[in-house]
Amino acid sequence: QAFISITGIRSDDADKGSTTSDGGANAQTMDNFPVLASNGYCNTFWLGNYALISACNTTINEVNHNDRITATDQVKQQTIAEARFLRAYAYFNMVRCFGRVPLIDTVLTNPALQNNIPQSSVVRLYQFIEDDLMFAATNLPLKWDATVFPGRVTSGSANGLLAKVYLTQQKWPQAMA
Repeated sequence: QAFISITGIRSDDADKGSTTSDGGANAQTMDNFPVLASNGYCNTFWLGNYALISACNTTINEVNHNDRITATDQVKQQTIAEARFLRAYAYFNMVRCFGRVPLIDTVLTNPALQNNIPQSSVVRLYQFIEDDLMFAATNLPLKWDATVFPGRVTSGSANGLLAKVYLTQQKWPQAMA
């Protein structure tokens, strides 16, 4: 519900519901503005995207540093590429909704430091997203066997999201390429 409210209801692509009071306070403020920091949907969206980012960082770290992983180099690169695609997607969600957010690209081992990471500039965040997506586009296959891997991310998925990232920034020539 948080994703739909933040991306759909606030943009008027969707309506909150049938009556003024349905959906509760979180949905009502998404529909009517202003949205306060205490809105539960914002918190859910924030935490959900950072949970995905954390899982991606953990995956990348494990593939790069865990000697017990016996996969081929190609499988390792594809795994990292999938994680970087998902991490880029999460950061794209975050930068569009919140602007400047903390950029975390490693596994955080000290919980005390997690709340003291400074915000990154929007320009830096978009560059990071672009880098992750370019890596994914380069290291993912054009297609997977649909009977074994239905819906798995491909180089086309990465290029499609990269085009959307460029369009969002009004980088018309890069989007067209």
